[in-house]
Amino acid sequence: MPALSYRTKLVLAMSLVVAAVTGSTIFVTERQVQTGYQRLFEEQFHHQTQAFAEHRARQLQELSTLCKTTAEKVRVVSAMEEALASNDPDLLYDNLDVEGLSLINRQAEVAAAEQSISTSQAPADETDGATAMVVDASGHPLVPTKPRSYFPTFLDVQQGKPVALFKKRLTTADLQRQEIGYLAVKQARPKSGSPADFHLREFIVTPLIIEPTNELLGAIVVSYPVSDLTSQTLPEGMQELMSGIWLDGQIYGPAMPSSLHPSINSRVSSMMRHLPQSTGPHSDLNPLYDGKKPHRLFIKEIPHNPLFPAAAQVGLYSLHEAMKEQRGLRLVILGFGLFALVVGIGFVMLISHGFSKPIEQLVQGTNRVRQGDFETPVEVKTRDELGTLAASFNEMTKDLALKERYRAVLSQVTDREVASQMISGQIRLGGEIRSCSVVFCDIRGFTSLTENMPPAEVIALLNEHMTALNRVVHKHHGVVDKFVGDLIMAIFGAPMSYGHDALNAARCALEMLQVRTALNETSTHRIEMGIGLATGEMLAGCMGSADRLNYTVLGERVNLASRLCSSAGRMELLIDRNTYDALPPDTIVEPTAPLELKGFSDPIPAYRLLALPAPQPIPAPV
Repeated sequence: MPALSYRTKLVLAMSLVVAAVTGSTIFVTERQVQTGYQRLFEEQFHHQTQAFAEHRARQLQELSTLCKTTAEKVRVVSAMEEALASNDPDLLYDNLDVEGLSLINRQAEVAAAEQSISTSQAPADETDGATAMVVDASGHPLVPTKPRSYFPTFLDVQQGKPVALFKKRLTTADLQRQEIGYLAVKQARPKSGSPADFHLREFIVTPLIIEPTNELLGAIVVSYPVSDLTSQTLPEGMQELMSGIWLDGQIYGPAMPSSLHPSINSRVSSMMRHLPQSTGPHSDLNPLYDGKKPHRLFIKEIPHNPLFPAAAQVGLYSLHEAMKEQRGLRLVILGFGLFALVVGIGFVMLISHGFSKPIEQLVQGTNRVRQGDFETPVEVKTRDELGTLAASFNEMTKDLALKERYRAVLSQVTDREVASQMISGQIRLGGEIRSCSVVFCDIRGFTSLTENMPPAEVIALLNEHMTALNRVVHKHHGVVDKFVGDLIMAIFGAPMSYGHDALNAARCALEMLQVRTALNETSTHRIEMGIGLATGEMLAGCMGSADRLNYTVLGERVNLASRLCSSAGRMELLIDRNTYDALPPDTIVEPTAPLELKGFSDPIPAYRLLALPAPQPIPAPV
């Protein structure tokens, strides 16, 4: 991936800031719109449910009182006993007409004057009016032989389904008070047996009880269609409301889209099971979709008696307007964001031009420094921070140029590793005791070899020889301490130890002999060497004065290595006891007679090093 320019980064940063601010604004605005519509829907649904409850209470108050008063009359209870005993329902209905059933029916007709809630727009039939009937204690209706306008003829069509629900409660002999609730009643002329063929009706079941014995004789059952109160009770501005009543797993309401009935039924059933009992409305935050149009669902449980199934008032609100408003606000905010982005990029391009040019010059200067050019300064055009940076850069390149010259000169007069550590300040005047190995390598018969040789040829001979052996020393982590004529002194373990310093020194010395042997095959002059190697503690550090330093090692083991080199024969490598002990057990050596060496009072044991075991390969990573 290519590196980005400073100007590009500024443009990207500006774009990200504008995008973040625009996105945050859109998010906050949409949340506020959603919250506002949510609050509006809650208020609308609360108004609807409150109006529905008040209207229902007004309808039921007088009608339920009339039913109770009629059922408590002694004449009605006596007529019920006689009708049951003589199997003459007309006896009962005649007395009821006299005592108030007709009045009850007229009151129910008033309650039924509102539009009936249904899931279809079917024409009115027998289920659209108010009805009244009497059932015995087992739940069976007492059917009059004389025509009664209020008697529910739809019972024959639906084969007594509501009666069966009454029967379940009546047969338990615990209907001791009036109960009110909803039931879905099939139309007198059903179409398909689907939920669209059912109308929702409200039932008032008033028990007929013999007072002294508290015996249940039966019940007066009055029903009328449930009114659709939405259009009559909602104030202006609530036209998005769609309402209905959910009863026993099925939604009823002409305004409810039929495509949403399964989803509404499932969602309301789940809410009725899991929400706590409360008189307030509940909202489902997950929208329902009619095609691509989202809707918000609200429910409120309608109080009911145990004789009837659970019911709830359902409000369905279209979120189309809210989504449309959100889209409009989103486009407006995006437009402002795009305008701000264009203006911001223009300012960035204008301002960054003054930044990018000096920075590009600094980058070019850095590339020249990386390539070794310390002489070309960066032009200082301004007096601001960038101008100060350019001036500092020029001063830095001067210092780097001087330091590089020092490094080049120092690397030529001493070892690279020593030079690097001296420049970095890791090596100071003085020394420290370190365990090291020292190799001395000297050419045998150098004086006689170069006696009649021109000086230039002597220098070329030594340069070829020293260059090849110097590479061998560095290969084995050694440091070339000095060149003294035809002698090389190398240190292993100072100023840095790589571990196994004695082994590294031994391998280096053996390879020196091999390299020299190979050079003898191609060089004009044949050279033979002697090498001495000793190991032990010695003083390592910068020796000399504050004006002129030389990193070296001093000590008895250094002298021993020099004496072993002098005692070694042509193409022979002598090592001391300490070095031999530090080498692997399978090292091949040949002991020599104890050597009488200058500077040592006792004879020194020494060994001719012939071969070392081959290095073990490094295992591949698993």
